[in-house]
Amino acid sequence: MQPTHTRAAGFTIIELMITVAVASILLAIGVPAFNDIIRNSRIATQTNTLVGALNYARGESAVRGMPISICAANNDRTGCQSGATSWVNGWVIFTDRSGTAGVVDAPGDEVLQTGLGPVAFTITTTANFVRFGVGTTPSTARVLTVTPIDTNACATTGRRLVDVSLTGRITTSKGTC
Repeated sequence: MQPTHTRAAGFTIIELMITVAVASILLAIGVPAFNDIIRNSRIATQTNTLVGALNYARGESAVRGMPISICAANNDRTGCQSGATSWVNGWVIFTDRSGTAGVVDAPGDEVLQTGLGPVAFTITTTANFVRFGVGTTPSTARVLTVTPIDTNACATTGRRLVDVSLTGRITTSKGTC
C-alpha cells in the first residue's frame, strides 16, 4: 500500500490577505454611502412626523368643524411659546375656537395632541403657529423648515421645506443648506 498524502484543509496566508484586502475595499466604498442613507432616512422621518401632525390638525378641523391650530410648544408643552419661530420644544395641537388665534386660551380651547421636539434637527418658520380654518375662515399659509443640526448631514441631505397653503394643502420639497 502506498501512503496517501492529504492536504490540510484551510486557507493559505495569501488567500486570507487577498480576502481581507477585498473586504476592506468594499467597506471603504460602502460605509459612506450607508451613512448617507441613514442621514436621508432620519430627515425623512423627522419631516414625516411633522407632516403627520399637520395632517392630524387639518383632519380634526374638518371633523370638528372648527379652527384647529398647531403651535411651537412652550417648555412643558401645555401651551404655545409666544413669538417663537423655532419649534425646539415640539408642538401643541389644539382647538382654536375662542380668544386669540394661535394661542391656547384657558376657557374655550382644548389641547388635542402634543409632539416632542426634534432630535438632531431644527424646525423653524416665520410664525409660531399654523391654523387650519373651516368654512370662511382660511388656513394660515406657512413654510416650515426642517434642517439637520450637523452641517455635514445638511450638506449631504439638504433641508426639507413643508409648505402649508391658504387652503390647508401640505406639500414638501427639498431645499439647500
